[in-house]
Amino acid sequence: MMKSHRTASLAAAALALLLSRPAAAEKSVHIVEAQDASFAALLIAAHGAAEPVLLFDPADAEAVRETAESISHPRVCLVRAKRAGTTAAGLLAEIAGQPCETAAGPVELARRLWSEPKFVVAYRDGDPASRVRAAGFAAASGAALLPMVGDERVTAERLAPWTPESVFLASDDLSEVGDKAIGRRMVEANELLAAFRAVTGAAPKTLILTNPDDLRGMFSPSALSTIAAVIAAVHRSPVFPVPSPDPEEIEQFANRLMKTQDFLPEQIVLVGDELSMRSHRVPDPVLAAGGPEARGGGTIVRVEIFSEIQRDRPQQFPVGRIVAENSVYASLSLARGLHVRSPMRGKPVIFLANADEVFALGETISRTTVDDLRNVGVPVRSFYRDEITPEISRQALASTDLLVWEGHPRDLTLEESGGVAIESAPRVVILQGCYTLDRNDPMILIEKGTQAIVATSAAIYSAPGSGFARALFDAIAHDGADLGTAVRNARNYLLALAQLKRERKHPGWQKTYRAALAFSLWGDPTYRVELPSGRPDVRPITWKLDETALTLTIPRRRMREVRVDGYRAAPAPRAMLGGVVDRDGKGRKATEMFGTTRQVPPGRTHLCAPSKGWTVVSMYAPATETLTMLAMPQWKELDSGTESGEFRFRLVAEADDCDDPEP
Repeated sequence: MMKSHRTASLAAAALALLLSRPAAAEKSVHIVEAQDASFAALLIAAHGAAEPVLLFDPADAEAVRETAESISHPRVCLVRAKRAGTTAAGLLAEIAGQPCETAAGPVELARRLWSEPKFVVAYRDGDPASRVRAAGFAAASGAALLPMVGDERVTAERLAPWTPESVFLASDDLSEVGDKAIGRRMVEANELLAAFRAVTGAAPKTLILTNPDDLRGMFSPSALSTIAAVIAAVHRSPVFPVPSPDPEEIEQFANRLMKTQDFLPEQIVLVGDELSMRSHRVPDPVLAAGGPEARGGGTIVRVEIFSEIQRDRPQQFPVGRIVAENSVYASLSLARGLHVRSPMRGKPVIFLANADEVFALGETISRTTVDDLRNVGVPVRSFYRDEITPEISRQALASTDLLVWEGHPRDLTLEESGGVAIESAPRVVILQGCYTLDRNDPMILIEKGTQAIVATSAAIYSAPGSGFARALFDAIAHDGADLGTAVRNARNYLLALAQLKRERKHPGWQKTYRAALAFSLWGDPTYRVELPSGRPDVRPITWKLDETALTLTIPRRRMREVRVDGYRAAPAPRAMLGGVVDRDGKGRKATEMFGTTRQVPPGRTHLCAPSKGWTVVSMYAPATETLTMLAMPQWKELDSGTESGEFRFRLVAEADDCDDPEP
């Protein structure tokens, strides 16, 4: 039987968590000092996604104030009793509008937050990995936290007045030995997973990874691991501390856990920046092949962890990274996403594509994507070239929840002063241009309210970049995919396109491959873009899956023809484009290709061409049993005057099986 890989939106997961917890008399916005990781962990574990917990630093006081005021709950602040008279505590009280509550220490606070817990997780308070592991488990399962301070051990006296059904130990040396031993060890990753299954009766659906070492450092460590428990609460999944920042070690750690514990997550969430959880560094394939040096002089591409594209294999899991300048802004971003609603309904998607004359093919593809969205009833506004001014950019940022930025970033540079200054930002931003992850813009967008950013770590040629955006929107608008799945599928499409170009001896296929490597998602991979949809004016292509084949139906009618500086395209809705061009007496026409990503029956790992005249690439991901395919017809060889019809692609076990006649 095929495995089921259902994905839930962040909002739906949060709702499920809310329904599972006892209703509070009145929800509050809880504000606590970011430097007090112990108090922050306890508050986040107790309130999870049900009530916002904002971390505070005096340097970011205004941002905390604005976020607190945007959430319609009373505000309360909490400080240690010994810090009640500090300047920071005074600022906290001013934001809360009342004096801060105090607690002598983490143990007293824990007793206040949980009264009669069924499960308790004990941890060594001075150990960041122990605290992160315990807080994530508690936030995901509803267990209480019991901090052990100094050399304290878990005893019946320490637990009292709690009488839990089970006690879990997130650190070593927490319990007495022999007959006095209390608690079940939950230190190694397999022990943590087993404990979660024991408490909840199910395996988690999300693999959440973070590096608690980001709490340490001489120069302003990001401390994003502090807020990992919020992600745990949203996804009802524990948090696994990684062994090091090295991407290879992180992948080996996760793959070993999945293999040995029969654990197959639906998505992976990384909580941490590039210092704590590094991306892969891959040599620029264009430069390695003797091509020109990338604009900007880059020689490597940063490739997200769990990508596999750098190994010429399709990405298997949807992956997203939770990133912010520091833990304060991360907590504010999560609070806005969970507790401040801004529906997409009624707001147009806005495309800003300032690609100049040299990027005419990319603009051609971009315009077809806009037409495809309009074809299914999505309101879209688009601006190109000289139409884009700083004022247009400013208006666009303020009037949409989904902004697509393509081409040169020069007119869209965001700054606190000068450039394009913004007060708020769209919830989702696609930054389809060169090195868009290396600019200040993503961090500014996150600070101003953006929940998810799709961007790049390298120079991007316009055709594969616009082809990626087209594939991304195809997955969102037609398949209803969440953002992580859409990014995965679009990256795999570019990998398939690079392979197709390579097989056809297409010069410069490495440009497409570099684009496949470079895109990644900052944000929760289960985030869903709410696009209105309706009955299409022009019928799109369709794929139908059965046990032995994928059947492609291509209708006769095409979209209106788009012309840009000698390039033209008139694709069927949902047809893929990406830099393959046919030359004829009318100029250069972007070639239609047809692709999809589907979960297929077990053992069916390859797709066969329906007849001569088709070039077919298929890539199988064994863990998720998904097949990414891309097919390009040579209509002249197919003798099809209408460039339409029904075409059956057989599913087989091995590529060589395509030579066998169909039974």
